[in-house]
Amino acid sequence: MNAREAYVWMKRVDQEAMAAFFTAYGDIRVFPAGPDLVRLVIEGDHEDADFQRLRELAVQEFIQDITVFVVPDSPDYPVAAVLSDLPKLGHGVFGAAELVTEAVLRNLTPLRGILRGYYYDLVGAETVDTAVGFIKADQNASRAARRMFMHRNTLNYRLDHFAAKTGIDVRTFTGGLACFLLFRA
Repeated sequence: MNAREAYVWMKRVDQEAMAAFFTAYGDIRVFPAGPDLVRLVIEGDHEDADFQRLRELAVQEFIQDITVFVVPDSPDYPVAAVLSDLPKLGHGVFGAAELVTEAVLRNLTPLRGILRGYYYDLVGAETVDTAVGFIKADQNASRAARRMFMHRNTLNYRLDHFAAKTGIDVRTFTGGLACFLLFRA
């Protein structure tokens, strides 16, 4: 079983009450991570819908909304940079794609720069250019391969590589939007 890591921010949080709440809903360990912030370690496979459900239950329990950041399964992800801007993101559940989109739309320029540099270093400029080219071709693989003068299988391999390394699938609307907003000129 893989453990997932997430951070929950709530203004004026009672960390003991938060810990009691989250541990009541399954294999979740809760650790204080700073003022108004707790770190969750969740055992087992959990979908994003599970985090959304936990958020809804937390809103009912604490009568205020929370911000959940689900740490992507990428090596050396810049968690500290995200945590410093977590209160600025607004409420909701943020995975890799949602975080990028929200950071760009809320004009969190330093965070955007950190994420952009991280993903460039993680997958390389060629893979990023391929993902952006795919998006600019209206997410049509045949058209994108033709425009970039590459075999369609090569395009698919690079898109799969991008999704596996970043946790952002550019074939989906959310992933494509996040990638486009992050890497546009």
